[in-house]
Amino acid sequence: MEDSDADRLRMDAVEQFMGLLTEEGNVVGGIIFGGYAAESLPPVAIDSQEDKDAVNQFFYNSGFVSYTNIGAGLTAAEEMLAEGGDPSLPSVIILLSDGNTAMETDEALEEALNLKAEAIQTARDNGAEIYTVCLNVDGSADVTEMQQISSATGGVFQEVARPEDLKDVLSTFYTLIYGTSTIPLVEDVFPESGRIETPFQVPGIGVEEVNIVINGQTTSITPIRPDGTPCDTGLQVTSGRSFSLVKILDVEPGDWTLVTTGVPGDEIRVNMVYNTNLSVLT
Repeated sequence: MEDSDADRLRMDAVEQFMGLLTEEGNVVGGIIFGGYAAESLPPVAIDSQEDKDAVNQFFYNSGFVSYTNIGAGLTAAEEMLAEGGDPSLPSVIILLSDGNTAMETDEALEEALNLKAEAIQTARDNGAEIYTVCLNVDGSADVTEMQQISSATGGVFQEVARPEDLKDVLSTFYTLIYGTSTIPLVEDVFPESGRIETPFQVPGIGVEEVNIVINGQTTSITPIRPDGTPCDTGLQVTSGRSFSLVKILDVEPGDWTLVTTGVPGDEIRVNMVYNTNLSVLT
């Protein structure tokens, strides 16, 4: 991916995905693979922002590994889930690659393809959905392989022609995996005043956290509570190179306002995602 994502915008995408997770109740691990599974982060319980930062740092520190052995990556992920996952939680694998299985020899290629077939069957047997992202910037990748992996396991495939679109894809995967919905709030440019006030509503039942994802450069971000006071407690702000994520933990129902400031003429896009704790008993 050093060519297809030279600016490493995939790191912004990972950080945004991790930021959307609830502060506790998830278990996350990671695999870096090329011709083999080169680096791994065993599954860790996510109970704080520090836990999320540790996962982000693992991917930030990852190096370049030649060749593409998708089977090795999937197998390592499945072994990791079996050894360190939480059996009470559903298992999901997100596979990000810029191409297809490619090895240095025909023999190695055949072994890798067989390994991939076994990994797909293991995922099916264990009920683990595989969501795949093909980073196809130059249009040279054959997306069929990754489409088949997702289709066979009940996951979803996405092709990304621009690295900067990765954030949108992983945000979409988040809503699919966790059964939430993304609510568009703003798609505009900053006016001459450099200030945009955006109303949003928090329902009275079931909302555990409010996530506001801001794509574009801002100089300040302030959520205003229903009583008109700034929200300055129970608030986390994560900033990447091309986005900011505001997580409101001290949630109260009612009509809120998001105040953003920026450079007049700059584009801004704001979406909201609720983390809920609703359940239905039958």
